[in-house]
Amino acid sequence: EAESVESLASKGLLSLVLPEYQQAYMALHEAVFSGQNGILEFRLKGLKGTERWLETHATPLYDDHGQVISCLSVTRDVSLLKGQQAELQFLAHYDSLTRLPNRSLLADRMLQGLAQARRAGTRVAVGYLDLDGFKAVNDTGGHEAGDCLLVEMGQRLQATVRQGDTVARLGGDEFALVLLGVDGDPDWQSVAQRVLQAVAEPVRLGVREYRVSGSLGISVFPDDNADPDTLLRHADHAMYRAKARGKNQVCVFSVHEDLLD
Repeated sequence: EAESVESLASKGLLSLVLPEYQQAYMALHEAVFSGQNGILEFRLKGLKGTERWLETHATPLYDDHGQVISCLSVTRDVSLLKGQQAELQFLAHYDSLTRLPNRSLLADRMLQGLAQARRAGTRVAVGYLDLDGFKAVNDTGGHEAGDCLLVEMGQRLQATVRQGDTVARLGGDEFALVLLGVDGDPDWQSVAQRVLQAVAEPVRLGVREYRVSGSLGISVFPDDNADPDTLLRHADHAMYRAKARGKNQVCVFSVHEDLLD
């Protein structure tokens, strides 16, 4: 499509470009009219109000005297490609089923949280949660029911922890919690008990009602360790002790009970 910079506004094309891209859109065409080639990705609002990602390749057209007389632009819709790229970027840091942070993002959140705690002189509680009875859900309702229950549990956990805390899915029916700025045992224990209560509430999927519980292990920074991987591993050890003691309870990491048994 051949057009001049001045014709952009008169044709109303510029008004369809979202405001945050209008300056770059005009700059592209100005560069082309000065004799340069250009490429730009921008978002445009269609006549029906839908927004699309477009990619424009623009090049100058010359007259017989070597003067730029117009701009030739080839534009394609790249909305699908941009959506796929965004999804891949999302999946690099989030779990595809529950949309919770994955191990990669959890590691970043823990590093940031521990650094903040060092500066503030506060503590961080790291939780390792495993669902008790989850296999029975898969056995009776199938994997679809199991997936729905995991999504529900992820939402409950997010609603239970405090703003600034992190809930991540580690895989299967295992979740991690990072509770920031805790001052002492009562602080994180109240959150831990709310987590167990939220997990234990029945889940209705269709005509069936499912019940699971949670075994939760806790390690505390800086009491137990200062390394994120070690803190998570210690919380995992404590979680297995909670299971061994009858499930549906919280156990705090202990060197003597969890590493020397």
